[in-house]
Amino acid sequence: MDVRWIEDFLSLVETRNFSLAAEKRCVTQSAYSKRIRALENWLGVELFDRSTLPIRVTDRGQEFLPYAEELIAGVSRIHQAFPTQKGTVKNEIRIATLHALMLHFMPQLLGDFDFKGTKLVVSSNLVGFDTYVTDIVSGNSDLLICYEIPQLEEKLKNHFAIENAVIGTEDIVPVMATELKNTVSWETSSKIPCLVLTHGSFIAAIVEQKISRFRDKLETVYEANMSESLLHMAKQGRGVAWLPRSVCEKDLKKRNLVILKGPSLTIEASIKAYISRQKATPITSAFFRSLQGLH
Repeated sequence: MDVRWIEDFLSLVETRNFSLAAEKRCVTQSAYSKRIRALENWLGVELFDRSTLPIRVTDRGQEFLPYAEELIAGVSRIHQAFPTQKGTVKNEIRIATLHALMLHFMPQLLGDFDFKGTKLVVSSNLVGFDTYVTDIVSGNSDLLICYEIPQLEEKLKNHFAIENAVIGTEDIVPVMATELKNTVSWETSSKIPCLVLTHGSFIAAIVEQKISRFRDKLETVYEANMSESLLHMAKQGRGVAWLPRSVCEKDLKKRNLVILKGPSLTIEASIKAYISRQKATPITSAFFRSLQGLH
C-alpha cells in the first residue's frame, strides 16, 4: 500500500470529482483513477459510487475516512519528529504555505527570484494551522508564509525567536454564480446559502470573525477544506463563498461569478512570512530580509 493512495482518497472525498482531484494531485486523470482503484483493491471494498455526479463516498468509504485522516496525521507527526538535517542540501529553503497561496501567490512572489544556487521546497498540508506552528518552531520548515490570523499569533507569541513580516495583502470576497444575481440579494433574501471552509483553516478563521454577526442571515449548505472546492460549487450556483480574490479572479473577469454586494462584506487579509531566528540558515535569513522589503 502506497501512502499516496491515502492522500488521493482524501482528495477525492474533498472534491467528489476525478478530474479536479487529479489536477490537485498533479497527475493525469487516468493515473489517478488507477491509484484509487489500487487502494480499493488493497482494501477489498468500493470506496466511491462512480454512478453519480458528483461521485458519492460509499458507506465503507465513510468508515475508512477517519482511518485515512489519522494515517496522514501520523505521517506528518513522524516527519516532524525526524526533521531534515541542516546542511544535507546546500542552500535549500523549505517553505510551508497554504494550498491557495502556493497556487496563486507564491508564483507571483517568486517571479523575480534568482534560483541559481538555491533550491526552494514549497509544501502545504490540510491538517490545520497547528502543524504549521510546530514546523516553524521546530525548524522543520525554514519559513512559513500564510494569512495573518489571531489564533496563529496567539500560539506564536511565547516563541520569542519567531520573527514575522507582512509581505502582502489580499481581499477575501463573497462570490456567487452570475445566474444568482437576480435571486440572491443581501437586502431582500431572508436566507443566503453559504459555502464555507472547514473550521480550523486559515481562511475560515478570517471569514468567521467577519461574518459571525450575520449568522441569522447565512445558512451553511456546503463545507469543505479547500478553496478550490468552494469555487466549483459557487460556479454551479450552490451558494455564496468567501474566497481569496486570486482564487476566483479569472471567473470574475469571465463573469462566471459576481461579488455579493452588502455591508462591508469584503475582507482585507494580510499575508505574513514567519522565520525562527534561532534555526535560520544564512540563505534563509537573506531570503527573509528580501521579503521584508515587499510591503
